[in-house]
Amino acid sequence: MATKSVETKFVMTTMFCALLLACVSRFSLFFRRFWSTNTRLSRFTFFSPKNITTRARSLFYWGRFEMQHAHLRALLLVVLVILSFQLASPFVRARAELIEVEPPKSTQTNCKPACPRLSVPDACSVVGSEEDVASWKQRHEHHRRRRLLAATSSRRRSSGGRKSSGGSSKPLKSRGQSQPFAPPSNDLLEVLRTNLRHWRDAEELRDKRCGLWTYDCVKDFWPEDKIHMNITREITHPRHPFLRLFVGNKVPPEEKWKEYFADIKPFGLGTCAVVAVGSNLLKSNRGKEIDAHDTVIRYNSPMKKYEKSVGKKSDVIYWKIRGDEKEYGQEGQKASKYYMFKDETKLRMVASKKELGDNTFKGKPILWPSPRRNTVFEAAYFLYKKENKKISRGSASGGYKLAGDILASGLCSRVDLYGYSSEGAGKYFNLGKTMSSVHLMGLENFVYRVAQEEEMVCVYD
Repeated sequence: MATKSVETKFVMTTMFCALLLACVSRFSLFFRRFWSTNTRLSRFTFFSPKNITTRARSLFYWGRFEMQHAHLRALLLVVLVILSFQLASPFVRARAELIEVEPPKSTQTNCKPACPRLSVPDACSVVGSEEDVASWKQRHEHHRRRRLLAATSSRRRSSGGRKSSGGSSKPLKSRGQSQPFAPPSNDLLEVLRTNLRHWRDAEELRDKRCGLWTYDCVKDFWPEDKIHMNITREITHPRHPFLRLFVGNKVPPEEKWKEYFADIKPFGLGTCAVVAVGSNLLKSNRGKEIDAHDTVIRYNSPMKKYEKSVGKKSDVIYWKIRGDEKEYGQEGQKASKYYMFKDETKLRMVASKKELGDNTFKGKPILWPSPRRNTVFEAAYFLYKKENKKISRGSASGGYKLAGDILASGLCSRVDLYGYSSEGAGKYFNLGKTMSSVHLMGLENFVYRVAQEEEMVCVYD
């Protein structure tokens, strides 16, 4: 929207200036011609009624000719200005939409002992549309490579001194319900990095990561799994992760799949901002940079009083239903593209029979999560609890699952996270409602930062 408004104002201003210049030129020539004379006339002869009438008659034909030429000059000037603007439009768009922001931090709070310092990609210092971010990367590619090489050599030199990196400073005490987070072992860290790189680089997942069920993913999964989803549950199981999406666990005919599932190609959503509900959103006014993304994914949480912090754009809405939190869905939020739900049981609580049969909500298609995120996000929980025997419970939060689904979908050229806290603090619209201690917020935030180091996500907290 910013680009369009800038272009419109530029063209309108240029046309106005060109017409004004033509008018001034025309009238100046007209009066200069009127007051000039080729004959020696006295002042009284010049202003005589007969002389004025004769001059006016001749100037009528001359003025009409000059007006035609003035209009032609103005039209030519407008055409030249518009052509030059079209040639310079990529640079105008980059200045209008690309927003420089404070890059994420390389350290994580709520760690005891201190978490390892993870690098932050240079691309996380700007946000905007896919086209603008891509052009920025091209202009800064050489500089980015030099910084990455310097960071790699620095990590190698200090690889043996991680324990002493946080010895002088005390870990910050959690302000939420989450317990202080003990960083995972190096073995778990390497497994996490390997799994994330498999998502990003594996040949069989490069074009169809399928963290969300799209039309192409369904075609390659049913009835034969060609995308390596590796679902272990039997087809007859009532909670089969694919069949449970349909009424009566019955898959509709293939000719109806395109009506039932969204037809989105890889990277089809462009740059994506995933907006959670953490109170850290109130620390800075990030609403403008959130709305600068191609696609904004958020909860149906309150927005009217917090637009400077959370933005006002809602392309995809994750519809949350909780009996103890009445704030969700109270402002009549509507998504411009799609809706998301935790599972089909949540949809059945609010949708009509027709919407259930059409897989729609409020007139928009629904994006359903697939089990793909389990191979990285759920696996991190399992491995962390396995090496920390003292942790008897721990389950993934809804925001963690949402971030995993979006990252695993492969539909975003870039994923930026907002409102994700490592301390389980309150929500931006209800500071007294903190996260449950059953969610290991420190672990979840650590997973985000490892994905950030692998240049797959940016965490703005």
